Amino acid sequence: MPVSALISDHLCPDLHERLAFYQALASADSQEKIESLMLELEDIYRDLPPEAHALRVSTIIKLALKKIMELN
Repeated sequence: MPVSALISDHLCPDLHERLAFYQALASADSQEKIESLMLELEDIYRDLPPEAHALRVSTIIKLALKKIMELN
């Protein structure tokens, strides 16, 4: 996708915290878990930039594709 999908260092300056969010998103096994993680991020950092919203959408798409591939 030709869009930035990330948690910027301006949003979350702590590298270890950013990596923990990325790891949690990558291991999420449901859309509800992804939404919960993004709400947690929003609770901590308030208004999320478009890149963070794009990360939410791309993670949901990846999860859906993973589930489709498991069916084959």
